[in-house]
Amino acid sequence: ILWDRTKKEGKSHADNLDAFVYMVLTDEAFENKKMRDYLYRDRNSLAVYAKAMFGMALVKAEDSAKLTMIIKNIEQFLVFDDENQTAYLNLPNSSYWWSWYGSEYEAHAYYLKLLARTAPTDKKASGLVKYLLNNRKHATYWNSTRDTAVIVEAFADYLAASGEAAPDLTLDIFFNNKKMKTVQINAENLFSFDNKFVLEGKQISTGAHTITLKKSGTGPVYFNAY
Repeated sequence: ILWDRTKKEGKSHADNLDAFVYMVLTDEAFENKKMRDYLYRDRNSLAVYAKAMFGMALVKAEDSAKLTMIIKNIEQFLVFDDENQTAYLNLPNSSYWWSWYGSEYEAHAYYLKLLARTAPTDKKASGLVKYLLNNRKHATYWNSTRDTAVIVEAFADYLAASGEAAPDLTLDIFFNNKKMKTVQINAENLFSFDNKFVLEGKQISTGAHTITLKKSGTGPVYFNAY
């Protein structure tokens, strides 16, 4: 395949499918520098989804200069929602949403995969995880088996890279300054620890109340109240 614009044969520019192919080739140690250079030259014509794929390949190719620019290109669409503690991409995909590279959730998943390789502890990564979790349908899936699989894979990458898969902490829960519960959380019980604190009936009097969480050890704590 040619991307030389001076030639009459072949493609005139590198496209989204080329970014996908380049990522796969690079992952299997068949990196092609000419392909890399063409994709970088034509990066402005790539969808954000394909840019994230290209970025992942650039990590593998150890091309930090091009990687920095690709991340900058992607993050011009990054939005932070401080109230919900989320981060998301405001994707410009209205004209190609039906194409594979127009998938909103898969694009977010590949951006998360890229962050897992470049900035796993940045608030962008944790905010993106929360955004994706909040946008599940019926709390179990997204739009399809494909985007669900890609997102779950991205979560796994993030957990491994950020260290969140191996917490080692003690969490104390206080209600009106009285300790009500202590929970140990570690890698062995990460998916099975007692993650609920319930107050019922007469335990809650009228007026204002305070719930305080105190953590010791390593690992983040995610919580909500209702």
